[in-house]
Amino acid sequence: MTGRAATMRATRTATYGPLVVDSRNPRYFADRNGRTVLLAGSHTWATLQEAAPIDPPKPFDWSAWMEFMVAHGHNFMRLWTWENAKWGSWWDGDYYFEPLAWARTGPGLAADGKPRFDLCTFDEEWFRRLRERAVDSRDHGVYIAVMLFQGWSAGPKPFDSWTPDRPVAQGPNPWLGHPFASGNNVNDIDASAPGGQGDGWLHTLRDRRALELLEDYVRRVVDTVGDLDNVMYEICNEDDGTPGNTAWQYHMVEFVRDYQRARWGGSLPVLMTAQYPNPDNDVLFASSAEAVSPFGWHGRGNDRWQDDPPAGHRGKVVISDTDHLWGVGGTADFVWRSVTRGHNVLYMDTWGYDHMEVRGPELDAGARTAMGIAVDLAGRIDLGVTFPHSELSSTGFALAAPGRHYLVYQPYPWRFRIDLRDAPGSFATTWIHPETGAETIGTPLTGGQVPYCILPSERSWLLLITRDPADPEPGGAG
Repeated sequence: MTGRAATMRATRTATYGPLVVDSRNPRYFADRNGRTVLLAGSHTWATLQEAAPIDPPKPFDWSAWMEFMVAHGHNFMRLWTWENAKWGSWWDGDYYFEPLAWARTGPGLAADGKPRFDLCTFDEEWFRRLRERAVDSRDHGVYIAVMLFQGWSAGPKPFDSWTPDRPVAQGPNPWLGHPFASGNNVNDIDASAPGGQGDGWLHTLRDRRALELLEDYVRRVVDTVGDLDNVMYEICNEDDGTPGNTAWQYHMVEFVRDYQRARWGGSLPVLMTAQYPNPDNDVLFASSAEAVSPFGWHGRGNDRWQDDPPAGHRGKVVISDTDHLWGVGGTADFVWRSVTRGHNVLYMDTWGYDHMEVRGPELDAGARTAMGIAVDLAGRIDLGVTFPHSELSSTGFALAAPGRHYLVYQPYPWRFRIDLRDAPGSFATTWIHPETGAETIGTPLTGGQVPYCILPSERSWLLLITRDPADPEPGGAG
């Protein structure tokens, strides 16, 4: 038995973007060399700004985070953005974020007791940090989704606390600490809903002046990182999902794409992620964004993304993110069910930020490792010609280029069948532990039949089936 993925590389070569939707297999992106890329990795809330219930917040250890990503073999993360300076719906008390994208120049004080914002002046530290961390991610082989906006900053959110019958905001309204709220800026901008609450009105097309200021901010982000080959843009994290918000997100998808082309002469992918508390996955798939992250708690069009992700392709690169499925949750089982149905994966990782997510459950170390194993396996097969083929395995979870190679996931500790009737020849087999990557050589299989596969032990397993190199494919292919 070997531990191929159990000891990940300590270093990684730089990325080879920019990513484009793979012309051979549009479930994935491809790099500039035409290599199909499976995106998988952890992300956490403070990857760009400090965040904590103390002022000033403890600095985020970015270097340790990069070491963590590389050590686990991850190649993708979200670079989180917070728009408000103080408060959060999940925290019953003060909560702080710094720096913000807009400069605090005064005169006068905002609601959090610090100088008011000038919405026509940017905070150079925020953009310097954005550039440095994007470059460092690139150099460590990590693609990033640069989050432009934050739905949890634009108004109070329902929060499912430990008590299930309390789907209410637990903490102060974060909109009160937002630069675009009344009295918090020197520009006389108030993007509040009637009554002075946020209620997501900033992230709509209602206020032309506010929209122009947000577009100026998007331009500055694109100016800062649009030349980097490891970047994609995420419009907003869990925005409200009202018709007005959907129209605004669709507008921003086109705006960032158009400005990227005008500024840098090329395109970078755009990601539209799940809305909350009014989710409808059909809205995501109807957008012009190249990639989407569906919702899985409740709402319309969500399917069973946690345990039975759909294998049918709906025209988008799907990045299945546990943030929108559990909040914090998910195991290696989730990773392999998703990967063998043709999806990329992300894991919401508390990484010591228990004050950001107090509900649990505990993080699963196996899920972290499984994503690195998945990236490694994707590099060992030609993912561009490999598609979900649930019908070929009695487990229902299989990626395959029929006749060439198969990756089967068995979640349960019993034998299963693999359909090789249309694949004559000889095949080598490798059993892979789904949480450690440890490998053991299995019994060779003969094609042209539907053989049983007997697990090495009573637990879940991955089985990699590859054509014997000495046995050319029918038609002369090697």
